[in-house]
Amino acid sequence: MILVTVGTCGFDALIQTVDELQGKGRLDGRVVCQIGSGDYQPRHCEYFRYEPTLQPWYDKADVVICHGGTGTVRELLTRGAAFVAVANTSLSGDHQSDFLAACEKEFGICWCRRLDDLPKHVEWVRAHRPPAIAGRHVADDIKRYLDRLAPSRRPVRGM
Repeated sequence: MILVTVGTCGFDALIQTVDELQGKGRLDGRVVCQIGSGDYQPRHCEYFRYEPTLQPWYDKADVVICHGGTGTVRELLTRGAAFVAVANTSLSGDHQSDFLAACEKEFGICWCRRLDDLPKHVEWVRAHRPPAIAGRHVADDIKRYLDRLAPSRRPVRGM
């Protein structure tokens, strides 16, 4: 099964692309989409908006296609899940692309820059399942990266 997750935001471009690929038979097997607050409702895939936890879905999935959110990527890295991350470029100055590029360099993740390339990335990650990042504190690595992006912060007095 392929699980597609977009977090709490909508990412209609990703959901619509996956739905069209499934409709054309370009993705193998069952596809389930977590669509968040998106407007697009798949016609060829099962879908839901939110669940209290995605753990049971991650356990069932042989591949996860996810948005480039830090929490989702961190969780999938620590699980050793086979996943393809896709940057939602419409969010906050395209920060997900920067984050995913850094994760590719640091952890060797597979991320998709163009939705047209998604099928080849799914096939690649099926054949090259990454190992879990054991013994590393991925959350700390991600925090260090995010701290490097943010300007220096001084405590605000009076708050």
